[in-house]
Amino acid sequence: MANKPVNTILNCIPDLDLHDSQSSSHEFNLSDLCPDKLAAWGAEHSADLNYRVELARRIALTYDDADQIILFDDISLTNPEWEGLGSLGIRGLDRTLLPALWLSAGFRRGGRILAYSPPNSVEMSNYLELKKLIEVYLQRSIHIEVLYEDSTGHLLNLIELFEKSTENYTNVCEAFARQFSRQYYPKYYLNLFQRHIDSIIQDSKQSFVFPYQMSQFHQEELQPYSDRLKMPDMPTNDKAKHNLFLQTKGFDALPKLFVASSNGILIDNYEQYIDTLKHFDLVHSENTPHNREVHISCFL
Repeated sequence: MANKPVNTILNCIPDLDLHDSQSSSHEFNLSDLCPDKLAAWGAEHSADLNYRVELARRIALTYDDADQIILFDDISLTNPEWEGLGSLGIRGLDRTLLPALWLSAGFRRGGRILAYSPPNSVEMSNYLELKKLIEVYLQRSIHIEVLYEDSTGHLLNLIELFEKSTENYTNVCEAFARQFSRQYYPKYYLNLFQRHIDSIIQDSKQSFVFPYQMSQFHQEELQPYSDRLKMPDMPTNDKAKHNLFLQTKGFDALPKLFVASSNGILIDNYEQYIDTLKHFDLVHSENTPHNREVHISCFL
């Protein structure tokens, strides 16, 4: 039962050929494609592992040729307060482990994941099996560390520990389970990073820090280390902009989105949307009877 997920992968997608067109990325070098052509390829072959690794490589190049990526799952910093209760049961690495497999492959020194809790032995075993499959497919190794601070304040490399002794690894998991007093709090990852930053980035000239979602708080807290750290821009939650932009890159199967400007005109393309933002008029966006009537009528 322990290997069932990995066996499913092996049976369904031998050699990780996820799609008939997957292997076509071997016919040319993705690194030769310009950004627009790479985006077009990604729109058609988003599951292509070669594409994802090339995308990670370009992320590294964009941020001063960063040689390692550091991931942590501080979702509570970006969740609205009313969503807090719903995220309490989500451990602090569930969303970063799998993306780290292909993201780390694009950085010369690989990736490091900061963990609040250790994966159990079955999860770790399956994760390493999947890592081996990807390494065989890429024909090279991927350096990944899952770093966890134990109750004594020591930073442990969980993958190295698991590979050396599954018994000792199980003891670490059991020790964590007994720590009823250990509470997770929104600033946990940043505090962990700051406590151990010298050892985490000691062998790196430039590290790309990739939290669950970049925020102003991250920027402020990590500013003292900006000579060694690179961080992504803060994201925008403009769903209209995201949807229309993706349409320009060939994503045709997106949910239909109706976008209305403040003067009641329907917008159906990215260029029109950007032009509308440049001429945005606050008067038309005020909550007045006239403006409400304009917006209602544009959808009738």
